[in-house]
Amino acid sequence: MLNEFKKLPLDASDITTLEEARKEVSRIRIFATTHNPRHTEKAAIESSKRQRVALEIEMRARRGNFKYSEHIAKDTRHYEPKIIKKPEEVKSKLRNSMMKHFLFGELDAAALAEVVEVMAPVEKKKGENIITEGEFGDRFYVLTEGKVGVIIDEEEKKVLGEGDNFGELALMYNCPRTASIVAKSDVCKLFGLDRIAFKRSMAVIRERQLLARQRILGKVPILSHLNLNQQHRLTEVLVTQAYNDGDVLVKQGQPGQCFYMIEEGRVAVVKDGKTVAELDSGQTFGDSAFLDSKPRNASVVALGRVKVLFVNGDDFRRLFGSLTSVMTDMKNRQLKKEATEKKVIKENQLMDVGLADLEVLQQVGKGGFGVVYLVRDIRDKKIYALKSMSKVVMVSIGNSACFDAISEKRLLQRLNHPFITKLHGALSDSKCLYFLSEYAAGGDLYTRVVELEETEKKLMSEEVVRYIIACVLETLVYLHELSIVYRDLKPENIVLAGNGDCKMIDFTMAKEVKKRTFTVCGTPEYLAPEVILGRGYNNFADYWALGILVCDLLFGRTPFADTHDNQLVKTFKNILHKPFVCPQVFEDKPVSNLVSGLLAKTAAHRLGCLANGVHDITEHEWFKTVDFSMLCAGEWPNCGFPKNPLGTDTYDYDKMEPMTEDDGSLFCPSSPESPYKDTGASYEVAWEKEFSSARDMSK
Repeated sequence: MLNEFKKLPLDASDITTLEEARKEVSRIRIFATTHNPRHTEKAAIESSKRQRVALEIEMRARRGNFKYSEHIAKDTRHYEPKIIKKPEEVKSKLRNSMMKHFLFGELDAAALAEVVEVMAPVEKKKGENIITEGEFGDRFYVLTEGKVGVIIDEEEKKVLGEGDNFGELALMYNCPRTASIVAKSDVCKLFGLDRIAFKRSMAVIRERQLLARQRILGKVPILSHLNLNQQHRLTEVLVTQAYNDGDVLVKQGQPGQCFYMIEEGRVAVVKDGKTVAELDSGQTFGDSAFLDSKPRNASVVALGRVKVLFVNGDDFRRLFGSLTSVMTDMKNRQLKKEATEKKVIKENQLMDVGLADLEVLQQVGKGGFGVVYLVRDIRDKKIYALKSMSKVVMVSIGNSACFDAISEKRLLQRLNHPFITKLHGALSDSKCLYFLSEYAAGGDLYTRVVELEETEKKLMSEEVVRYIIACVLETLVYLHELSIVYRDLKPENIVLAGNGDCKMIDFTMAKEVKKRTFTVCGTPEYLAPEVILGRGYNNFADYWALGILVCDLLFGRTPFADTHDNQLVKTFKNILHKPFVCPQVFEDKPVSNLVSGLLAKTAAHRLGCLANGVHDITEHEWFKTVDFSMLCAGEWPNCGFPKNPLGTDTYDYDKMEPMTEDDGSLFCPSSPESPYKDTGASYEVAWEKEFSSARDMSK
């Protein structure tokens, strides 16, 4: 067997799936039990290298399947949770179990109690499936009585008992179950929480908490200049602290570092040993001292159980700068608002084009709804990309997916930026909807990364990665100025034009967000903590994803993915709790500091989200060679690049022959798709209005 191993490549290029890697490890273990320890150690090391490479290949291949969007979330606005009565003993069991779970562990007692109230009882007999591997589900369960078995590939992996919980991914995504759960006891009693109840409850709890805290903030004179968005940001850094009767919250004479807001209870203000005032819930103290760290002029003592919110002065200054800068920002913001109100964003005029004006040259990509083709306009020989979206597939996903195509078209028609592929046309025929866009000859960045890893055994250089990240950052800034959150940043959604420009594509998940949104969508490895927790997020989540993208391109992997067996739950736990660790070769370089700042777990502490905004990123040392104005103008070498730094290809498309059907006629891009029958649905009316059906080549 050792001779067999010697014949195998150490880079594991012969292993293409996770299953093949696991089989090889099994072979190594068998070998290890029967051979010389020196040989065993060497073989184990070689196998470990091969397994790691195979796993990374598998994870990259699977990542395309992990692009989730919670379409059902838009239908929950009028949802009213049903309260289900339970004995206090049962409620206690549910609370104790859920407090240990990453989705619920940070909820306060009142919020957790609300979630428990809407959980519904489920009872199963021995041998019955609670959930089934491969099927789609929408419930999370807590086991309150009995035992269940966890079955994967028909093999029992472990047994769960009273107080255990499972099925958390169903609360986040509409994805297949990764295991079957089967009742082992004669009777198993559980309580389930469905996805709609979870998402709606979390949204309501979060909004109520924000409103309550904003009411308190609104009573503080020195904070009256904060706008609504700044108030939201301040609530992100507020710390909750509970005190018992007689506890001293602040002591007279000590430097003032924190500003306090009483959420529950009552306190006494004591000066020189005498009580001079008492403060109730909703009142504040320490507001003047925390801004300039002056000594406290009185002590504050809890009268009974007290719960307060406080913010550190340093955190406040990092978020907003000095109080003077806040007031200046308010004036500038008002001027900008007035200018924006006068400025009307015009939609780009689309081409007068029909499908009959286009000839398909070749298929260049495939997505969830359909296929991307390289097409040529027969009138002027110009080249475009034609993205088809099957109506049957969209309808099978749900109404929201049908309207998403309309939203994306309207959004793309508003965008005009050098690093976003331009929409030239929106077309339709009896089977599909189409986007006609500019064609990026260099293909997508994901393919380029994989090619480098598999063929040249190397990663992208830091100079090239810096250029890509600078382009992406400029695009995000442009989108955020329009209140658009992108939400699906990753190499697959960045394409390379023939001249080397980086351009962002696929705005399916992009959304205009004025305050915050609660929809969980995107690629799991790139999700920000606030997205996973379902408590609302805004454009700050895009800056987290930017940090992940730097790691993906420069280090060759994302920092929080479960590299052992690719479990999503472990990936989410890592995102929430695992600190970022920079690879040793980069740990003393500026990029380490940049990524650490972008991957701050709390959004309000994240680089790009502080007082200086995006300038904290653009002026970071890592970008010192970048002139962003030259970058947007396409003028190199501002990053030390020659023209076309990524080496993308151009091609003489006039020589390409169009694709044909079996009968020799020109290929129709909708011919491989299933027939679609109109039903009179409202989205069909919108399709007809937004997507031109003139000169339909499928008729």
